Amino acid sequence: MFYFDVLKKMSGHMKWCMIPMVLSLILDFVFQRSSLAEIINAERAFADYAKRTNTKQAFLRFMAPNGIKFKNGEARNAIGLFEELPDGESKDLLQWWPVFADISSSNDFGYTYGPWQYFTNKPDSIPATTGMYSSVWQKQSNGEWKNLVDLGVAFNYSFTVNSTVGSPDKPLKKSRKKINISEEKKDLLLWDNKYSNDLNQHSVSCISDFFDFNGRLHRPGELPITGRAAIKSYKDGGKKFVFSTLNVEMAKAADMAHTYGKVVVSLTNGRTINANYVRIWRNENGENWKIVLDVIGIS
Repeated sequence: MFYFDVLKKMSGHMKWCMIPMVLSLILDFVFQRSSLAEIINAERAFADYAKRTNTKQAFLRFMAPNGIKFKNGEARNAIGLFEELPDGESKDLLQWWPVFADISSSNDFGYTYGPWQYFTNKPDSIPATTGMYSSVWQKQSNGEWKNLVDLGVAFNYSFTVNSTVGSPDKPLKKSRKKINISEEKKDLLLWDNKYSNDLNQHSVSCISDFFDFNGRLHRPGELPITGRAAIKSYKDGGKKFVFSTLNVEMAKAADMAHTYGKVVVSLTNGRTINANYVRIWRNENGENWKIVLDVIGIS
C-alpha cells in the first residue's frame, strides 16, 4: 500500500510540475503567432505605402539600414540605391500582397512571398507584367520590422487579390542549446557555398537533397515549383549556371536564415545574364539546414 501511495503522490507532484512548462509552451505559441501577424502587417503596410506614394518612398521607409537590393547582378545597399533615383510623382504602380509567411522561434526574423503586379498607369485594371516576390524581414532594436532583402521573378499569370496567408504546419520551436550566432552564420555560409559548388559542378540551378519536403523554387518566366519531389524532376531547360555565395543573415535562434549571392546564367542561344539568388533556410531539429525557398531573379 505504501508503494502505491508514494506513486500517487509522485504522479500528482509531476502534474503540478508540468503546468509551468505547458503554460510556457502556450505563451510561446501565442507570442509567435502574434509576431507572425506583425510581419504580415508590415508587408501589407509596405505595399500600401507604395500605392499611396511611390515605389522609391516605400523602399526608403521599409528597408533595413543593412537591407540589400540587387541591380545588374550586384548586391547594393537598398537605401543608398533608392536614394539615387530621381524624386517626383510616378504614374505607375507596383502592387503586391503576401500569401505565405513564416517566422523564427526567436520572433525576430521571418519571410513572406506572394504575387506582384505592375501597372503602367495607376488607374489601369490590367497589369503590364506580373510575378512573385519574396521578402525577408528582421525585427529592429526599436521593435519595428524592416525588410532585409527583396527579390522577385516575372511570369505571366492572372492573380486575384486575396487576404489569406498560409504558414508552415510545424512552427519552429525554441531550442535549449546555447547559440554562438557568429559561428552559426559561418557554418551556414560554408554550407551554402558547398551547395553552390555542387550546383556549379553540375551546371544546374537546384539539387533536391538540400531542400525541405515543402521546398519551393521561384524562377524567371516560370510558375513556382513546390515540393521536393517536383524539384527533383525540375529541368533547367538547357540553361547553365555559375553561383557565388556572398553573405548570410540569421535569426537569433539560429533556426532560420537567408543567404544570397551572384548567378551567371548561360542561355541556350549563347547569351549570358548576370542574376542573383536568395535562399531561405530553415532548421527544425537544430542540426540540418534545409532550403524552404530558392529564388533566382534578374534585376
